[in-house]
Amino acid sequence: MHDNVYGPGTQAPTATPYLPLSTDANAKHLYIIDGTGPADDTEYKLDMNRGFCYKLYQQISESHYSRGPTNSGFTTFDIADVVLKNIYRKLKDNPKLRLYLAGHSRGGAAVIYIAKELQKAKISVNAMFLFDAVDRAVQGPDLQTIPRNVKNCYHAMRDKTIQSYYDGGVQKYRQNCTALQSQTSTAFTGTGNVIGGTGVDFSTYSKKAGDDCDKMLDYITQSKLMHTNMRNTTILSRLDLDFGNCGTEYEAGCNFESKTFLGSHGALGGAPMATHPLKDIRDSAPRLMANSDMAAMASVDAWMSKWLIEEGIFTSGQTILKYKYY
Repeated sequence: MHDNVYGPGTQAPTATPYLPLSTDANAKHLYIIDGTGPADDTEYKLDMNRGFCYKLYQQISESHYSRGPTNSGFTTFDIADVVLKNIYRKLKDNPKLRLYLAGHSRGGAAVIYIAKELQKAKISVNAMFLFDAVDRAVQGPDLQTIPRNVKNCYHAMRDKTIQSYYDGGVQKYRQNCTALQSQTSTAFTGTGNVIGGTGVDFSTYSKKAGDDCDKMLDYITQSKLMHTNMRNTTILSRLDLDFGNCGTEYEAGCNFESKTFLGSHGALGGAPMATHPLKDIRDSAPRLMANSDMAAMASVDAWMSKWLIEEGIFTSGQTILKYKYY
């Protein structure tokens, strides 16, 4: 049965019983830790319940879902330790239970930590599914390497060129937006640098593109502030670092599969701005970025669902994002 992380008195989602629990070697259980979000559970659920992690929980009856750490990152390993205790209780009831782990963002770091703790106890993990895992915890073990007790690890990561938002690409894009907005006509001839360093021809864009520039520049500004705040609260001695992935290396004995996708961190977790339940937030998503994010999210869904099917978690043709957002 489902473990409802939000406690008694709340409504747990109805799940299709794909994986009935038994006491034999075929029994499976998936432990999921979601990404970073607000400390308030109501706000967190509004934003994150549309993402990949919660959708996995909704579809898999024998699963355990935990919300992710708060924005400061101080709760990452506290959450992981609670989940680890739950795993040990499950294994006590059924030592043959096949374990699976999944996580997004800091939740990905948390499940890597869990895998390392299980390795110490000589317990294997059948597979781990990571959605752009990042190590932004204040302190803790090295989480760059997937331990050998994880038989298979599948990691969907941001394409590094997405960092052009925070590098020279930002300045070039700003210049092109400024030039576009200064035009008195409805068209602008030139090329601008956007997501991942790709060129966008503005010659066919109308005045609407100027509005998109305003949204994009505001998004860039807010994102840079958010990332600066994350750095200031997590790596005090290295304020120049943008947040990068953990779980990018693996020990011998672990089969590691990874792929990069040209989308935002939220898109790789299944929760980009363009699908936010609040219309004002959806509408504030820059059009050019929204299109890329939606494409990246669909690609991650297809790629990861393929591995979920191969691992026997999903049935043939099943995908993570089977529900509409809005």
